Amino acid sequence: MTMTALFRPPFTLSTLCATAAMITLLAIGAVRPATAAACYTDAQLEAEQAIRVHSELMVIALKCYRHFPESKPYEQYASFTERNRSLISRWETTLVQFFRNEHRARPTRAFDSLRTRIANDFAAEANVMTADRYCSQKLEHLKQVTLLDEQGFALMVGKLRETVLSSVPHCSTATEAYANRDGVTVEVAER
Repeated sequence: MTMTALFRPPFTLSTLCATAAMITLLAIGAVRPATAAACYTDAQLEAEQAIRVHSELMVIALKCYRHFPESKPYEQYASFTERNRSLISRWETTLVQFFRNEHRARPTRAFDSLRTRIANDFAAEANVMTADRYCSQKLEHLKQVTLLDEQGFALMVGKLRETVLSSVPHCSTATEAYANRDGVTVEVAER
């Protein structure tokens, strides 16, 4: 070891400045430590469930419109989306706000990524079956949901909170292990 190496400080000025900046950001709450896991409120969980249902309907409509044109699946989906636009928009805003509160640099992009992952999961499930089989199983579901008004849709989504998985655990969960989007199991303690 050279004499220069013996007298070199253990950190550089840039490392010291970066460390000081991170400590300041942590102190003022601008960033959260990586160990703090996010959790959903009731409204946020409901919002994700609604986006899941809406995404599933979109996949059904897109998968089935060529195979069962007489059922008009895409028209049902589009009409339902238009009728429930304000409700769906409110749920989308709730999730974008969740990502903003989690200090995501691009909360709208984080929401779009969530919605894309959800739709891709439904599409992967749909692609396991033939279109005829999938559509014969799902078109009735599409019809039933798309006939709901805003109140009926909100009620249905509220009931799903108890039974459907979400990408983020509910804050009331005492201690729950769940797989985050990267497949890593995270323990979430009651808040």
